[in-house]
Amino acid sequence: SRTKNEEFLDRLKRNLKQGHYGSETYSFWAVENLYCSSASRDTPWVNEIRFLKTFIEFVMDEVDEETKEVAFLKARRDKINDSGGKSERGLSEGLFYPANSNEEKPLEIRKNFAFFKFRDFEKDVTQSDIYFTISNILNSLRHSTDKKKNLSQSAYVRNLIDPANFSRFNDGIIQASILRAAKPDELAYSLSQELSEEMFKTLETLVKYHTGEQGEALLEFIYALASEKMSLKKLHLTKLVNQLNAECENDLLKHFSRFIEKKILSPPEK
Repeated sequence: SRTKNEEFLDRLKRNLKQGHYGSETYSFWAVENLYCSSASRDTPWVNEIRFLKTFIEFVMDEVDEETKEVAFLKARRDKINDSGGKSERGLSEGLFYPANSNEEKPLEIRKNFAFFKFRDFEKDVTQSDIYFTISNILNSLRHSTDKKKNLSQSAYVRNLIDPANFSRFNDGIIQASILRAAKPDELAYSLSQELSEEMFKTLETLVKYHTGEQGEALLEFIYALASEKMSLKKLHLTKLVNQLNAECENDLLKHFSRFIEKKILSPPEK
């Protein structure tokens, strides 16, 4: 069975077992129970396609020619679009932006992934395996009854993913999976001066080491900010953009940086 939580599964069981002889007329046996998000619309990649439409137009206006960065963005848009067709039926690889902004280098899991307990898993698992694992963990936290470890939201209570998780889980593919699987409410660090400062310091380190393993997922973080899935206080976002402009030579990162600067920090008047 694959439901969003145990409560939903119990309700489903009661409905399916109900019959002429009462609540136990029929049997329900599940070989295995799996709790995961049931969302099928506005997936992270559907939202990325929407963002890419705007972003590609922005970059084209900036450079006024078909650069390799424009070609990369168009190819990514087409790959995501094609994955929704009958021939591809989803993505197993290519879920995330490449490591160290290098178009030829995908994010890969390293050894000692805390949630896999079998040998040599890093040789066989795909990006989608890692994303699916992290997505299910976040889904369980949204439905957790533990008030100290809970991501549920209400009109009066906001729960955020602790920025320390991005230091604790320092594989770029795990960080990217958290960013993709999270909801904007769970990454709204702009609500807190303290958490925004903490997240900024994490991003500051990623920029500093953006050519090495420690900063391999930087492009995923910058995309999360550019698409406004993750938010920081304006002060911290401004400092981050300035650091990107000063320390990063990669043209794709520069395009993202200018986009954030013009569309988020200084949006045109409507």
